[in-house]
Amino acid sequence: MLKEYQQGVFIRLIIPIDQISGERAVKENRMAPCRKRLNEIVSTLESQAFYDGYPLAMGFEAGPCKRAFCPDEDFSALIRGKGCRHPLRGRPSMESAGMNVYAMAARAG
Repeated sequence: MLKEYQQGVFIRLIIPIDQISGERAVKENRMAPCRKRLNEIVSTLESQAFYDGYPLAMGFEAGPCKRAFCPDEDFSALIRGKGCRHPLRGRPSMESAGMNVYAMAARAG
């Protein structure tokens, strides 16, 4: 399906390394606000593209959304018979769709 797309928007969110690196940062889930902000940007762009006449616009994010939306809960989307707790907020990751994120970032500069 992705082969049908001709254009895309690549977003780079710059985050100071001291906010997200190290064992303490992971334990405190410091990436959650960054992931939520990225989700807001992607969702807004996807919605605006739809209303601008691009009904097949799709938004992707980097990595899993669990840390942002369900950090202290079971990941219900992986449990048989249950769905995502946030189906309108979660976006598939670029990696899960087979995109080579590193190559795309290198081409984007």
